[in-house]
Amino acid sequence: EKLFKLGEHRLSNTELLAILLRTGTRNHSALDLARQILAKFKTFRNMSHTDARDWKGFKGLGPAKTAQIKAALEIARRFNEEKIA
Repeated sequence: EKLFKLGEHRLSNTELLAILLRTGTRNHSALDLARQILAKFKTFRNMSHTDARDWKGFKGLGPAKTAQIKAALEIARRFNEEKIA
């Protein structure tokens, strides 16, 4: 809702990551999980230089959600490599 109201540029990194996560756990929201992930990795760039072992230990984050995040980071990387015509 906030994205459509204010635009994606106005969202924090935590809010953007929470959108990708979609859900959290019974006791913690997707925003809480996004905060935990960003607390560990600090930046999206750092997240992109990880493997599956680095993502273990986050309650509510399984292989499917990890794959979604890694795919989004790869899309961003490829977008940055594209030459402007």
